[in-house]
Amino acid sequence: CPTHYRALKLLGSALFGVGEYRAAVKALEEAISMKPDYADAHCDLASSLHALGEDERAVEVFQRAIDLKPGHVDALYNLGGLYM
Repeated sequence: CPTHYRALKLLGSALFGVGEYRAAVKALEEAISMKPDYADAHCDLASSLHALGEDERAVEVFQRAIDLKPGHVDALYNLGGLYM
């Protein structure tokens, strides 16, 4: 079903919101596997990775979100924050 990737993205966002970062990563990676061009899921995945201290991978995933959707405000903002 084409909406499952959206449900997984929302689940990942909710898990991130309650500090369940590893579970968020799992849900978001699954959403991305279903819809590889889903920039918002990449952005949330990168935020979850950053929360886990995986900054090198977070930078790569934020950049992927920006590649998919140039001007993605959240990805640009959060990527900039990693360089501060």
